[in-house]
Amino acid sequence: KDQHILHFQNLFFLAAYVVIAVHLAWGGGFDLNFMQLILLVGVFYLVGFIKVALYTAFLNSEKALFSLKEVWLLSALSLYPVFIILPLGAFLGEFLSLFSEALGMTFFYGSLLGAFIYVNILRVRYMKQIFHKRGSFVWLISLSEIVLFFITSLVLFMLGMTFVIKTIENLLKGIY
Repeated sequence: KDQHILHFQNLFFLAAYVVIAVHLAWGGGFDLNFMQLILLVGVFYLVGFIKVALYTAFLNSEKALFSLKEVWLLSALSLYPVFIILPLGAFLGEFLSLFSEALGMTFFYGSLLGAFIYVNILRVRYMKQIFHKRGSFVWLISLSEIVLFFITSLVLFMLGMTFVIKTIENLLKGIY
């Protein structure tokens, strides 16, 4: 039974990362070939693994309370709104030039939802032991998702992907 849940989570991650990569390409205005798609999904997986490892190390710093599977579940829950906000972001991006903001909001609100579900449904008593205020954990996860968004953008920029440059140019044109 646990294997089925793990396979579903991995398929969920794959689908979410493919949706993010396709919308990044759309926002940058360039065609995404299959190898670039594989590269982007690989970068997203790598950053996701690092994030889950950091969360697990942070949560288990004093006492081992959380398994890697539980933190992996939290990470999967935080990506759920990708399937709702990014398709809406496509329409908002054309109308209001808010593509990057929509992507950032996806990570932000997705992590809020995931952390809220995790704290209030799955592990209430453990969270109360670790954090005196439940909100501190939610905001920690949310801020780390925003940092993850900017780190991912920086990694893609260093890889020479032209859509990051075009997205920044479009944002600057909208500001000035």
